[in-house]
Amino acid sequence: MKVLYLSDRDEDMSKMMHLQTRYETEVPSIYSSDFEMLTAKYGDILFMSQSELEEEMSKCLDVADAAIQDFCPDVIVSSSMGGAVHRLLIEEGMWQGPNVFLASADRQIFNTPRFNDDKSVWIHGREDKKVPHTHSVKTARDSDGTLVLTSDDHTLNSILGSGLIDWAITTAVENSRCPTKN
Repeated sequence: MKVLYLSDRDEDMSKMMHLQTRYETEVPSIYSSDFEMLTAKYGDILFMSQSELEEEMSKCLDVADAAIQDFCPDVIVSSSMGGAVHRLLIEEGMWQGPNVFLASADRQIFNTPRFNDDKSVWIHGREDKKVPHTHSVKTARDSDGTLVLTSDDHTLNSILGSGLIDWAITTAVENSRCPTKN
């Protein structure tokens, strides 16, 4: 199975390594050096101007779309800010396949879901101090997707040894093969 993994820069090595040992995995570097400088300047993307954020997210989207076109993944797995890029791929119609969102920060940027994707799986730690787990609860509920809350923090380290990440990938792929609910 081919997995495209979108994550926060290089902070997510354990999940990336897990995916690379079990699946054919592509991990594009979706964040530009400009994005890194702006993040360092503001301390958090939430403090960037709207125009700066839109410009940088557009660059991230272009890189992710190119990875989709070149790699042809079976599923996209995203983590934290990678979830915002992942969500844009769906909203812009660049991706219609299976999805797994890990501690997604998409609601840090987007207040409401604009897509209905009942085939996606969200995993979030109840102890996450970086991105509130309620964000995934709301998005999964509003999109009629599958939600799993863990006794974990933002890193979601428990999902590796427990096999939860592999279950989520399999579930998302299997869900995408089923007819859409009416």
